[in-house]
Amino acid sequence: MSEFKPYANFILLDNVVEELKTEGGFTITGDEAKKFIVSQADVVSVGPDVKGVSAGHKIFYRKGRSFKIVVNGKRHVMVPENEVVAVEY
Repeated sequence: MSEFKPYANFILLDNVVEELKTEGGFTITGDEAKKFIVSQADVVSVGPDVKGVSAGHKIFYRKGRSFKIVVNGKRHVMVPENEVVAVEY
């Protein structure tokens, strides 16, 4: 297994929340969930130019410029730092 480090201002994410729950407990998935432009995920690692976000943080990010990749056989999402809208420390 090799170490993977994002380049420049990219952030490697894991545990992306693909489903949403309403206050009433209903689960929103599929096409309805795709209408939401923001997702939540855990930060695995960050590029050297990223400021204010570190491995272990949870973030909310805009999905528009994110993309899926496979690292060491596991699916992840990469997102540029400027797509982050909130950080949970």
